[in-house]
Amino acid sequence: MIRRILTTWLLGIAVAAAQEGSPVQVQELSKLLSPVIFTAPAEVVSANRSRISARIEARIDAIPVDVGDTVEHGEDVVILDCADFELARQRAQAELDSARARLTRAQQQLARSETLAPRQLLSEDLLEQRRTEQQAAEAAVHRARTALDEAALAISRCRIQSPFAGAVTERPASQGELARPGTTLLE
Repeated sequence: MIRRILTTWLLGIAVAAAQEGSPVQVQELSKLLSPVIFTAPAEVVSANRSRISARIEARIDAIPVDVGDTVEHGEDVVILDCADFELARQRAQAELDSARARLTRAQQQLARSETLAPRQLLSEDLLEQRRTEQQAAEAAVHRARTALDEAALAISRCRIQSPFAGAVTERPASQGELARPGTTLLE
C-alpha cells in the first residue's frame, strides 16, 4: 500500500518536472535506499568443551594429538600404559579357572554325598558341609568373574578417546607423566 502511494507520488513529480522541461530519471526505490548494517565484536564459542582426563591411574604412553589438531569423535587422543592391568586380567583369568575347577569338584562331592545320605552311609553334618562347600565355590567363581570384568574395564580405559569431533585447545600433560583420575590431560 505504501509502496503504491510512493510510486504514484514519484510519478506525479516526474510528470510535473517533465512538463517544465527538466530531464527526469526514474529508479526503483529499493535501489535508492541503502540497507542499515550494524557491526559488533563477537567470539564463537563451542557448545561442547571438554576437559579430557583419565579414569585410571597409569603412565602416559603417547598423546598422538597436539594443540590445534582437529580430532574426530572416537579418535584416540591419549594412550596409557596397560601392562599392570593386563597382568591383573591374566591373574583374574587364572583365578576364575581355579575357582571353576573347585566348583566342579564341590559339585561332584555333593552329588556323591546326596546318593550316600539316604542309605545312612553319610552323616547329615557331612552332607551339609558339602552343600556349603558348593555354595562357597559358586561365590568364588562369581568373585573371580567380577575381578576379570574389572580388569577388562581398566584395560578398555587405557585408550582415551575424543567424546566428540573438535579441536585440541590445551595439552597440559606429556608423555611419560603419571595420569591420575580427574587430572586434565587435554582440552
